[in-house]
Amino acid sequence: MSDVRQTQLPFGLTEPETPPQRGQARQGSANLYFALLPDAAVCDEIDKLMVALSQSYRFLGRPRPSALRHVSLHGFGRYPKRRNDITAIAIAAAKTIRHFEFTLVFDHVLSFRQPSHPLVLCPTDGVKAFRRLQLELGIAIYEAGLPVGLDPSYQPHITLQYGRTPIPRIDLEKPITWTVREFVLVRSLQGQGKHEYEGPWPLH
Repeated sequence: MSDVRQTQLPFGLTEPETPPQRGQARQGSANLYFALLPDAAVCDEIDKLMVALSQSYRFLGRPRPSALRHVSLHGFGRYPKRRNDITAIAIAAAKTIRHFEFTLVFDHVLSFRQPSHPLVLCPTDGVKAFRRLQLELGIAIYEAGLPVGLDPSYQPHITLQYGRTPIPRIDLEKPITWTVREFVLVRSLQGQGKHEYEGPWPLH
């Protein structure tokens, strides 16, 4: 069993300890956060990885829909209704970012130690560049008037699925390489399994 614990997302957004269930969240509530979205080629590689893993491990949970895959950058929390004021400030901050594109190399999977045992895909190479983007975005958000709180222990990851059985760390024979060229603002509609987006904002 992995000893990794991951309950805190960057800048204060908390990862739910159990996967969201339909009907649990108040109708109309949403999580708002900045994120990186994998492109179609990366999603195809992840799909192939999930097939390969399923042949070696008996997963008891459902894979996370590919349309919901992302790497979180900065979270603003959950709100009971659409917050156009916070969205406008976040968009203004995003427009100030001047960061070069960078590459993340996802080379291992593991389960975080939570009751829902989220299985995640993690990078090793490219994490420093990811943290620089986090920091630049955090400064921009702070200067725009919203609070931030950087969590230095945050491990960037893509959640693949939730399940009842933890999976130990598995190093991939063929890492998945992703050149990150943009980021977006995500509005995750609770209980609906749906994301809405603002952006994207390019990295160049």
